[in-house]
Formats: sequence, structure tokens, C-alpha cells
Amino acid sequence: MEEKDLSQDNFLAIVLCAGLGSRMGELANICPKPLLKPESLNGKSILQVSIENLSKFDFKEIFVVIGHLKEQITNFVKELSLKVNIVDSKEEYKKGPLDSLLSALKSCKISEYRKEKEKKKHILVLPGDTIFDEALINAIISKLQRTSTNSKEKPTLFFREITTNYLRESLKCHKLPFLFSTISFKKDQDIIFVDTIKQLSLESLNKSESQVQQVIPIFAFPISFIERILALEPKLKERTLVALINHSLSNGEEILGLKLDPNLHFYDIDEKGDLNAIH
Repeated sequence: MEEKDLSQDNFLAIVLCAGLGSRMGELANICPKPLLKPESLNGKSILQVSIENLSKFDFKEIFVVIGHLKEQITNFVKELSLKVNIVDSKEEYKKGPLDSLLSALKSCKISEYRKEKEKKKHILVLPGDTIFDEALINAIISKLQRTSTNSKEKPTLFFREITTNYLRESLKCHKLPFLFSTISFKKDQDIIFVDTIKQLSLESLNKSESQVQQVIPIFAFPISFIERILALEPKLKERTLVALINHSLSNGEEILGLKLDPNLHFYDIDEKGDLNAIH
């Protein structure tokens, strides 16, 4: 696949790898989820695949946020022959994924990018326990590069329109209740603006619904949005990115929605059965 040069856009990537992964049971006490090796990855860990894919697109910087079993992830990253920054979330990750992100945004290195002359840079945030097809990452980068200058100044979510039957089939291996994120949106000419984001279970879907707008768990935003995140976060009781996005929307923030091909795939490793169910 042809590599895209992002140097002109100066993108940064933050990979969130701090969580407990408690739905994995005892396995989560032995190995952090990002270092698990599903059969389909041919001996590579989820995190290795993510970092290798991101490195193909010449990101300005890649940050990996650590917390639970952080020594294992630190040692793994040091063994890679790729330039990756480690951000230790200390104990903040125990509060929720939002606080893992905040630990990166407040870090010395990213604080440097918050200076006025650097505010046109953008950040891509993605979970470290999800497998993303390289083609999906490529599509996201291409979409962001093609957006207008004005649109590039807005936070962005990505989604795909899929059938409920496809969703049920893809989640049938889950033994534990599983939530997925969807969006509703409004259109202004050809531009899609997110109206709200919510988490649903398969059981909560109306049987008459044939399609859903499934959110892809990658969030892009300009450096200038960091100040607004830091201003909002003390007001949030729920420490999740979904809560942050919805609170931002309720405060008048315009968040773009970019629609991707439904055949671009990602795989959330949520419980043990997922390790062998991905093809």
C-alpha cells in the first residue's frame, strides 16, 4: 500500500494502552490487552500492529499511554526499532479512559505543541486493544487530508453504516454484554455534523432498524481543541471519551462526522473468545 506523507499536516497519534482490561478475567493480571496476540496476527501483538501501521504514515510523533502492567508495555516498546514516546498515566488511568488521554495531553512533550505556533497540528486518538485494518487507517488519513481548511479546525469522528444483521453476526461470539457506539447526525449541504453519540447493546436495538451508524473508535482533533477539553473535563462525572464528546456537543462544539466504507474493518478485543474469533 502506498505510504501517505503527513508531514505537511503534522499529525500526532496517541495510543491508549493504560486500561485494566478486566473483562479478560485472570489473563488481564498477567498480560496487558495491547500485548495479546490473536491468532490472526501471526505472532504479533495488537500494539505492535497498531504502531507499525501508524509508522507507515510518517506521523510527527506517536505516543503510547501506559498504566496497568506498564513495565511490560514499556519494555515491549523499547524493543521496537521505531520511534515511540511513552507517557506514564501514573494512577490516573484507574479513573477512566478520559484520564488516560488527559495524562498524555498534559505531558511536557504535547504541552510544547499547545504553543500558538503549533496549534494547527492534529491528534489522532485510538485504543491500544483494538485491531484496525491498515486500509481503514489509510482511509481515515486520506479523508482528513481532503477536508477543507475550515473543517480541519474541528474535532472529527468516523463512522460506517452497517446492517444490524452484520453487527449481530460480528458480535455473536461475545458471551458478556457488549456495547457499541452509534451516532445521529445532521447535514449542512455535504458536511455531516455529529448530533449525539450513544452506546447501545444488541438487545436494545429496535427490530425494525435495519442499519446503524457505527462509530469507529478513532477520534481526531486539532491541538486547539485541547484547551477546551481541559476546561470541560472537571465537569464530567463519567470519565469516558463518549461523555467528553457529548458534553462538548451540548456546549456548542461542532464535531464533524466522516463516513467510511462499511467494508473497512476493526476488531475490538474485549474478552478471551475474541482472540480466536477474528479472521
